[in-house]
Amino acid sequence: MPRTYLTLLTARIACRRNLFVLCAVVLTLMALPSKAQQARLPSGKGQYAELSSDGPQTRKGDVFTADKNVDLQYAGMRLRADHIAYNEKTHDSLAQGYVQFDFENQHLEADEAHYNFSTGTGTFKNVRGSVKIVRRPNPMVLVSENPLYFEAREVERYADDVLVVHQAWITVCDQKRPTWQMFAPRARIRLNKTVALVNANFRLYKVPLIWLPYATAPAGQRIRQTGFLLPEIGNSSTKGYVFGDAFYWAPMTWADTTLGGQYLSKRGSSQRVEIRLRPTEGTSFLYTYFGVVDRGLPN
Repeated sequence: MPRTYLTLLTARIACRRNLFVLCAVVLTLMALPSKAQQARLPSGKGQYAELSSDGPQTRKGDVFTADKNVDLQYAGMRLRADHIAYNEKTHDSLAQGYVQFDFENQHLEADEAHYNFSTGTGTFKNVRGSVKIVRRPNPMVLVSENPLYFEAREVERYADDVLVVHQAWITVCDQKRPTWQMFAPRARIRLNKTVALVNANFRLYKVPLIWLPYATAPAGQRIRQTGFLLPEIGNSSTKGYVFGDAFYWAPMTWADTTLGGQYLSKRGSSQRVEIRLRPTEGTSFLYTYFGVVDRGLPN
Protein backbone atom coordinates (compact mmCIF):
# COMPACT_ATOMS: atom_id res chain seq x y z
CA MET A 1 0.00 0.00 0.00
CA PRO A 2 2.72 2.59 0.78
CA ARG A 3 4.47 1.67 -2.49
CA THR A 4 1.27 2.39 -4.51
CA TYR A 5 0.83 5.78 -2.83
CA LEU A 6 4.44 6.72 -3.62
CA THR A 7 3.98 5.77 -7.27
CA LEU A 8 0.84 7.92 -7.61
CA LEU A 9 2.59 10.86 -5.91
CA THR A 10 5.56 10.61 -8.31
CA ALA A 11 3.21 10.52 -11.31
CA ARG A 12 1.40 13.65 -10.12
CA ILE A 13 4.69 15.54 -9.65
CA ALA A 14 5.86 14.52 -13.14
CA CYS A 15 2.53 15.63 -14.64
CA ARG A 16 2.73 19.04 -12.97
CA ARG A 17 6.33 19.42 -14.11
CA ASN A 18 5.38 18.66 -17.73
CA LEU A 19 2.48 21.12 -17.52
CA PHE A 20 4.83 23.82 -16.19
CA VAL A 21 7.31 23.20 -19.02
CA LEU A 22 4.51 23.34 -21.61
CA CYS A 23 3.24 26.67 -20.23
CA ALA A 24 6.77 28.09 -20.24
CA VAL A 25 7.24 27.10 -23.89
CA VAL A 26 3.90 28.68 -24.90
CA LEU A 27 4.70 31.94 -23.09
CA THR A 28 8.15 32.05 -24.69
CA LEU A 29 6.67 31.61 -28.16
CA MET A 30 4.13 34.35 -27.48
CA ALA A 31 6.90 36.73 -26.37
CA LEU A 32 8.96 36.20 -29.51
CA PRO A 33 8.45 38.92 -32.18
CA SER A 34 6.26 37.74 -34.99
CA LYS A 35 7.67 37.72 -38.48
CA ALA A 36 6.56 40.71 -40.53
CA GLN A 37 3.88 39.97 -43.09
CA GLN A 38 4.81 40.87 -46.64
CA ALA A 39 2.77 41.46 -49.77
CA ARG A 40 3.81 42.15 -53.36
CA LEU A 41 1.16 44.19 -55.14
CA PRO A 42 1.19 44.69 -58.94
CA SER A 43 1.03 48.38 -59.82
CA GLY A 44 1.21 48.49 -63.61
CA LYS A 45 4.09 49.29 -65.97
CA GLY A 46 5.82 46.13 -64.80
CA GLN A 47 6.43 47.54 -61.30
CA TYR A 48 5.35 46.23 -57.93
CA ALA A 49 4.58 47.86 -54.60
CA GLU A 50 6.26 46.04 -51.72
CA LEU A 51 4.26 46.20 -48.48
CA SER A 52 5.22 44.71 -45.12
CA SER A 53 3.90 45.10 -41.58
CA ASP A 54 4.14 43.58 -38.11
CA GLY A 55 0.37 43.71 -37.67
CA PRO A 56 -2.63 42.32 -39.55
CA GLN A 57 -3.19 42.91 -43.26
CA THR A 58 -6.59 42.92 -44.91
CA ARG A 59 -7.86 43.43 -48.42
CA LYS A 60 -11.20 44.79 -49.61
CA GLY A 61 -11.49 45.17 -53.36
CA ASP A 62 -8.50 47.14 -54.64
CA VAL A 63 -7.65 48.56 -51.20
CA PHE A 64 -4.98 46.82 -49.15
CA THR A 65 -4.81 47.81 -45.45
CA ALA A 66 -2.01 47.10 -42.98
CA ASP A 67 -1.21 48.08 -39.39
CA LYS A 68 1.78 48.29 -37.04
CA ASN A 69 5.18 49.28 -38.46
CA VAL A 70 3.91 49.35 -42.02
CA ASP A 71 6.50 49.81 -44.77
CA LEU A 72 5.37 50.53 -48.34
CA GLN A 73 7.96 50.89 -51.12
CA TYR A 74 7.36 51.69 -54.77
CA ALA A 75 9.65 53.02 -57.54
CA GLY A 76 12.31 54.29 -55.13
CA MET A 77 9.77 55.94 -52.81
CA ARG A 78 9.29 54.69 -49.26
CA LEU A 79 6.32 55.39 -46.98
CA ARG A 80 6.24 54.16 -43.37
CA ALA A 81 3.51 54.59 -40.75
CA ASP A 82 1.48 52.89 -38.03
CA HIS A 83 -1.41 52.46 -40.48
CA ILE A 84 -1.45 52.49 -44.29
CA ALA A 85 -4.28 51.93 -46.75
CA TYR A 86 -3.11 51.48 -50.37
CA ASN A 87 -5.21 51.28 -53.52
CA GLU A 88 -3.27 49.16 -55.98
CA LYS A 89 -5.42 50.38 -58.90
CA THR A 90 -5.15 54.16 -58.39
CA HIS A 91 -1.87 54.05 -56.39
CA ASP A 92 -3.44 56.33 -53.75
CA SER A 93 -2.33 55.80 -50.17
CA LEU A 94 -3.44 57.02 -46.75
CA ALA A 95 -0.85 56.91 -43.97
CA GLN A 96 -1.55 57.73 -40.32
CA GLY A 97 0.53 57.69 -37.16
CA TYR A 98 4.26 58.59 -37.21
CA VAL A 99 4.40 58.92 -40.98
CA GLN A 100 7.83 58.90 -42.65
CA PHE A 101 8.38 59.54 -46.35
CA ASP A 102 11.75 59.15 -48.09
CA PHE A 103 12.66 59.77 -51.71
CA GLU A 104 16.13 60.64 -53.00
CA ASN A 105 17.34 63.61 -50.90
CA GLN A 106 13.96 64.25 -49.22
CA HIS A 107 12.83 63.12 -45.77
CA LEU A 108 9.43 64.06 -44.33
CA GLU A 109 7.88 63.15 -40.98
CA ALA A 110 4.19 63.87 -40.44
CA ASP A 111 1.07 62.91 -38.51
CA GLU A 112 -0.91 62.05 -41.64
CA ALA A 113 -0.29 61.81 -45.38
CA HIS A 114 -2.33 61.38 -48.55
CA TYR A 115 0.05 60.38 -51.32
CA ASN A 116 -0.20 59.02 -54.86
CA PHE A 117 2.78 56.87 -55.81
CA SER A 118 2.04 57.09 -59.54
CA THR A 119 1.88 60.89 -59.89
CA GLY A 120 4.24 61.74 -57.02
CA THR A 121 1.76 64.21 -55.54
CA GLY A 122 0.36 64.35 -52.04
CA THR A 123 -0.39 66.28 -48.87
CA PHE A 124 1.32 65.91 -45.49
CA LYS A 125 -0.01 67.28 -42.17
CA ASN A 126 2.09 68.69 -39.29
CA VAL A 127 5.39 68.13 -41.02
CA ARG A 128 9.03 68.07 -39.97
CA GLY A 129 11.28 67.64 -42.95
CA SER A 130 14.72 68.05 -44.46
CA VAL A 131 16.19 68.27 -47.93
CA LYS A 132 19.84 67.32 -48.38
CA ILE A 133 21.55 69.85 -50.63
CA VAL A 134 24.74 68.85 -52.43
CA ARG A 135 26.68 72.06 -53.02
CA ARG A 136 29.75 72.60 -55.13
CA PRO A 137 32.76 73.55 -52.96
CA ASN A 138 33.81 77.18 -53.23
CA PRO A 139 36.79 78.56 -51.23
CA MET A 140 35.43 82.12 -51.51
CA VAL A 141 32.00 81.39 -50.01
CA LEU A 142 31.11 79.96 -46.59
CA VAL A 143 28.99 76.86 -47.26
CA SER A 144 27.08 74.80 -44.70
CA GLU A 145 26.91 71.02 -45.05
CA ASN A 146 23.64 70.94 -43.08
CA PRO A 147 20.49 70.04 -44.99
CA LEU A 148 17.59 72.44 -45.39
CA TYR A 149 15.33 71.91 -42.35
CA PHE A 150 11.72 73.01 -42.13
CA GLU A 151 8.59 72.54 -40.04
CA ALA A 152 5.12 73.28 -41.39
CA ARG A 153 1.44 72.88 -40.70
CA GLU A 154 0.98 71.41 -44.16
CA VAL A 155 3.18 70.44 -47.11
CA GLU A 156 1.92 69.86 -50.63
CA ARG A 157 4.19 67.80 -52.86
CA TYR A 158 3.95 68.11 -56.64
CA ALA A 159 5.32 65.88 -59.38
CA ASP A 160 7.81 68.43 -60.76
CA ASP A 161 9.94 68.28 -57.58
CA VAL A 162 8.14 71.17 -55.92
CA LEU A 163 7.14 71.42 -52.25
CA VAL A 164 4.63 74.11 -51.24
CA VAL A 165 4.99 74.68 -47.51
CA HIS A 166 2.31 76.40 -45.40
CA GLN A 167 2.91 78.14 -42.05
CA ALA A 168 6.56 77.18 -42.03
CA TRP A 169 9.93 78.02 -40.59
CA ILE A 170 13.06 77.19 -42.55
CA THR A 171 16.74 77.07 -41.59
CA VAL A 172 20.05 75.37 -42.39
CA CYS A 173 21.19 75.55 -38.76
CA ASP A 174 20.88 72.79 -36.18
CA GLN A 175 17.14 72.11 -36.12
CA LYS A 176 17.12 71.62 -32.32
CA ARG A 177 18.82 74.96 -31.56
CA PRO A 178 18.79 77.07 -34.74
CA THR A 179 20.71 80.35 -34.69
CA TRP A 180 18.54 81.89 -37.39
CA GLN A 181 15.21 81.03 -39.01
CA MET A 182 12.98 82.30 -41.78
CA PHE A 183 9.25 82.28 -41.04
CA ALA A 184 6.68 82.48 -43.83
CA PRO A 185 2.95 81.76 -44.23
CA ARG A 186 3.82 80.21 -47.59
CA ALA A 187 7.06 78.99 -49.14
CA ARG A 188 7.86 77.20 -52.38
CA ILE A 189 10.81 74.81 -52.44
CA ARG A 190 12.03 73.79 -55.89
CA LEU A 191 14.21 70.81 -55.09
CA ASN A 192 17.84 71.23 -56.14
CA LYS A 193 17.09 74.80 -57.29
CA THR A 194 15.63 77.53 -55.07
CA VAL A 195 13.53 78.36 -52.02
CA ALA A 196 11.02 81.20 -52.41
CA LEU A 197 9.27 82.74 -49.37
CA VAL A 198 6.26 85.08 -49.39
CA ASN A 199 5.60 87.59 -46.60
CA ALA A 200 8.59 86.25 -44.67
CA ASN A 201 10.44 87.51 -41.63
CA PHE A 202 14.02 86.80 -40.64
CA ARG A 203 14.63 85.85 -37.00
CA LEU A 204 17.89 85.68 -35.09
CA TYR A 205 17.64 83.57 -31.93
CA LYS A 206 13.83 83.69 -32.38
CA VAL A 207 13.85 87.52 -32.40
CA PRO A 208 12.20 88.95 -35.57
CA LEU A 209 14.54 91.42 -37.26
CA ILE A 210 13.58 91.92 -40.91
CA TRP A 211 10.27 91.60 -42.76
CA LEU A 212 10.45 90.71 -46.45
CA PRO A 213 7.47 90.64 -48.83
CA TYR A 214 9.36 88.17 -51.02
CA ALA A 215 12.70 86.41 -50.64
CA THR A 216 14.59 83.64 -52.41
CA ALA A 217 17.63 81.53 -51.57
CA PRO A 218 19.57 78.90 -53.54
CA ALA A 219 18.78 75.28 -52.71
CA GLY A 220 20.93 73.41 -55.20
CA GLN A 221 24.49 72.91 -56.34
CA ARG A 222 24.82 76.58 -57.25
CA ILE A 223 25.46 78.31 -53.94
CA ARG A 224 24.97 81.79 -55.44
CA GLN A 225 21.88 83.17 -57.11
CA THR A 226 21.15 86.35 -59.04
CA GLY A 227 18.79 88.77 -57.32
CA PHE A 228 18.39 91.72 -54.94
CA LEU A 229 20.17 91.52 -51.59
CA LEU A 230 18.70 92.38 -48.21
CA PRO A 231 17.90 96.12 -48.00
CA GLU A 232 19.92 98.45 -45.78
CA ILE A 233 17.96 100.65 -43.37
CA GLY A 234 19.54 102.76 -40.64
CA ASN A 235 20.04 106.13 -39.01
CA SER A 236 23.18 108.15 -38.36
CA SER A 237 23.89 111.50 -36.72
CA THR A 238 26.07 112.54 -39.68
CA LYS A 239 24.34 110.76 -42.58
CA GLY A 240 20.74 110.96 -41.43
CA TYR A 241 18.35 108.23 -42.48
CA VAL A 242 20.05 105.60 -44.64
CA PHE A 243 18.18 103.58 -47.25
CA GLY A 244 20.06 101.29 -49.61
CA ASP A 245 20.02 98.10 -51.59
CA ALA A 246 22.15 96.15 -54.05
CA PHE A 247 21.67 93.82 -56.99
CA TYR A 248 23.79 90.68 -57.17
CA TRP A 249 24.47 89.08 -60.57
CA ALA A 250 26.07 85.63 -60.80
CA PRO A 251 26.14 84.65 -64.50
CA MET A 252 28.76 81.92 -63.96
CA THR A 253 30.17 79.88 -61.11
CA TRP A 254 33.48 81.76 -61.35
CA ALA A 255 32.18 85.32 -61.85
CA ASP A 256 29.83 87.72 -60.06
CA THR A 257 29.00 91.42 -59.88
CA THR A 258 27.37 93.56 -57.19
CA LEU A 259 25.77 96.95 -57.96
CA GLY A 260 24.49 98.96 -55.00
CA GLY A 261 23.52 102.38 -53.81
CA GLN A 262 22.46 104.30 -50.69
CA TYR A 263 20.36 107.37 -50.03
CA LEU A 264 21.65 109.52 -47.16
CA SER A 265 19.03 112.05 -46.04
CA LYS A 266 21.60 114.53 -44.59
CA ARG A 267 24.47 114.08 -47.04
CA GLY A 268 23.32 112.88 -50.47
CA SER A 269 23.90 109.44 -51.98
CA SER A 270 26.56 106.78 -52.58
CA GLN A 271 27.19 104.14 -55.22
CA ARG A 272 29.33 101.02 -55.23
CA VAL A 273 30.35 98.36 -57.75
CA GLU A 274 32.26 95.14 -57.20
CA ILE A 275 33.30 92.68 -59.92
CA ARG A 276 34.97 89.37 -59.05
CA LEU A 277 36.40 86.84 -61.52
CA ARG A 278 38.21 83.59 -60.84
CA PRO A 279 38.39 81.63 -64.10
CA THR A 280 41.14 79.28 -62.89
CA GLU A 281 42.56 78.15 -59.57
CA GLY A 282 45.57 80.46 -59.78
CA THR A 283 43.93 83.42 -61.55
CA SER A 284 41.63 86.01 -59.97
CA PHE A 285 40.44 89.54 -60.74
CA LEU A 286 38.80 92.05 -58.39
CA TYR A 287 37.47 95.49 -59.32
CA THR A 288 35.78 97.81 -56.82
CA TYR A 289 34.30 101.28 -57.15
CA PHE A 290 32.80 103.55 -54.50
CA GLY A 291 31.46 107.03 -55.14
CA VAL A 292 29.63 109.65 -53.07
CA VAL A 293 27.53 112.67 -54.02
CA ASP A 294 28.05 114.63 -50.81
CA ARG A 295 26.14 117.82 -49.99
CA GLY A 296 28.23 118.34 -46.89
CA LEU A 297 27.13 118.61 -43.29
CA PRO A 298 23.97 120.66 -42.75
CA ASN A 299 24.41 124.07 -41.12
